[in-house]
Amino acid sequence: MVEKQDDAGDELNIDLSGVKKKAVAFFKSFTNEEGGEKKAGDDELSFDWKKVITICKTHPTLLLLLTVVLLQFLPNYGFLPWGGMWMRLQAQNLPLLDDWATNSVYNYYRNQVSNAITQQYPNLPDANKATLVDEQLKQLLKGQEGEVQRQIEGTAAFLKEQFQYQANGRTYTYMPDIDPYFYLRRSENYLKTGMLGDTVKNNREWDTHQLAPIGVPVNKELHYYILAYMHKVFALVNSGITPMQSAAYFPIIFVTLAVVFVFLAGHALAGPIGGVFAATMLSINTAAIGRTPWGHADTDAYTLLFPSLIIWLLAEAFRAQTRRKQCFFAVITGMSMGVYSFAWTGWWYAFDFILAALAGYCVYLAYTTYREERNIIAIFTNEKVRSLFIFSVIFFSVTGILVSLFNAPYIFFNSFTSPLKFRIIKAAAHESLWPNVFTTVAELNPINVQGIIDIVGGRALFMLALVGVVLLFYGGRKNSLMVLFSFLLAIWLGGTVYAATKGVRFTLLIVPAFSIALGVSAGLSAHLLRVNAKRHLHIPSQVTTVLTLIIFTLAIVFSNQVQGSQQNTRGELPIMNDAWWNALTAIRDHAPKDALVNSWWDFGHHFKYFTERGVTF
Repeated sequence: MVEKQDDAGDELNIDLSGVKKKAVAFFKSFTNEEGGEKKAGDDELSFDWKKVITICKTHPTLLLLLTVVLLQFLPNYGFLPWGGMWMRLQAQNLPLLDDWATNSVYNYYRNQVSNAITQQYPNLPDANKATLVDEQLKQLLKGQEGEVQRQIEGTAAFLKEQFQYQANGRTYTYMPDIDPYFYLRRSENYLKTGMLGDTVKNNREWDTHQLAPIGVPVNKELHYYILAYMHKVFALVNSGITPMQSAAYFPIIFVTLAVVFVFLAGHALAGPIGGVFAATMLSINTAAIGRTPWGHADTDAYTLLFPSLIIWLLAEAFRAQTRRKQCFFAVITGMSMGVYSFAWTGWWYAFDFILAALAGYCVYLAYTTYREERNIIAIFTNEKVRSLFIFSVIFFSVTGILVSLFNAPYIFFNSFTSPLKFRIIKAAAHESLWPNVFTTVAELNPINVQGIIDIVGGRALFMLALVGVVLLFYGGRKNSLMVLFSFLLAIWLGGTVYAATKGVRFTLLIVPAFSIALGVSAGLSAHLLRVNAKRHLHIPSQVTTVLTLIIFTLAIVFSNQVQGSQQNTRGELPIMNDAWWNALTAIRDHAPKDALVNSWWDFGHHFKYFTERGVTF
């Protein structure tokens, strides 16, 4: 729980000496061995660039990955195809209020000029008046740029102050959304008491603030612990940081991890170009960035992270050269699915899609084997079929065990019936005739297929992604493994597009598969062009590679993805503000301890967190 303070207080004094020592120890591995001990007055590290170059040459994939990740933190100026994390981080600076301040100050001067012209020329036509206003406004502002800028900055600071709080001498921006406060309150409980709930009832942790005065049992989820331990790590560097501020960086950290894994997945299926474009699209995708900007410490980032991780692990499992390695990756893939179930209730999407793809791949292998051998027995002795069977059994078993341990056995078995229940998510009432509150959730508003395609990437990029699926299947003539992933991406895209028609929020589910499919399209297209252009037209490989890069880069630039994402993050404004804070903390400080807040459900998480009182709904 944060405290609003009137005074900024003293700046924090952070001791970074420990960090510096570790950094020096790390970079010493790159220093020139001839340097020996550090000489007096030698404060700078001396790099052995030959070692750096050698490492780059021997680990090109790692170098490329680091470059791709770094690019996501660089400005894109509204059109360059990178900077996804930079755009997300802009949300904490409230750039929308900078725009409001600029418009406010310029409108003030414009009104002054307009009023003066109206008094001087009362009968002047509007068109002529507008032209004269523009000319005189330019003259007025010409010599006052500094003063105007100071007024803009002052106005922006005043506006931003309404959406910021003071804690331990620092100014922070409120978390923008509602649901993150639900997770934040329980994670703070864990930090303070080692318990997620408020009390223990019938040997279960109990949340007395939700559905008060009865309360609810607390179901343990990964997200509570992630936010708590993130704060502990942040506090090592900044001891005064608030849990709210620590939690606000959750999407930045976990989407960055998702970029890493989606790069590895694209790279495994279509080489370096595939990895680069898959990572780029996931980072800047409008559907993803709208749900994962700075401050949105909800579970949405897991929807990008775990599918990307699982698809990569699946690719590594089937690329493994030995049975032992394949079994190892099967176990890790199943474990990742189990952890995913602990992180997000919709984990079964990925699980069901993978099972369907494995089944389709099994049918494909059986058909092609029988067509070649004309012998049913050959199907069961086929090495690929046996490998598929072993992987499937291990993956299914490990997933089932961990889902049951993290949650409950029925959660695992429900994964097979959940798709049927999903069809009625927006039904007006349940069997009990109790109203379904999901009908009032804006992010569950339905949307048509064309709208989904427009949000995810636009018609051109979506068609290119489908080309990637086709190229994977086409490549199956030489490598049947590619057929498995063509099935998986096709099923994933089709299933998530259908899910998104039930609620616009579910467009986020499409993003990992869409990004990988687009990366695969770029990587395999480059390969096909390179091979055929060199063989038939004698065009150097470098030319066709550069041409492919240009085509796909321009497709992203002209798809409006960067501009749309930029507008999303610039338009971020916290729902929480000082007006809410003053009202809710007044309840916290003056209402009886057993008082309850009674309201419709939407703002319940705000009310619980800031009033420290129970809410009825």
